[in-house]
Amino acid sequence: MPGTSEDNGGELTAVSVQLNAEMLAAVDRLVDHHSIETRPEAIRLILKRWLTENQMLRLNEEGKRPEELNASNDG
Repeated sequence: MPGTSEDNGGELTAVSVQLNAEMLAAVDRLVDHHSIETRPEAIRLILKRWLTENQMLRLNEEGKRPEELNASNDG
């Protein structure tokens, strides 16, 4: 299907996003300085982190979030 692909999280749907020059440069720096291959991958990572941190997206990962870790559950 046009505009879709697969990744580890399932089927992806293409969306169009317009960024100003400053934001695009920041995304490019993220790609250049980390093990990120493309702008779309970087934008997905940024959005996933923001949605998770703002409790709008739950990850299906086992374990505790860093802020939930303490001496009593250090194993």
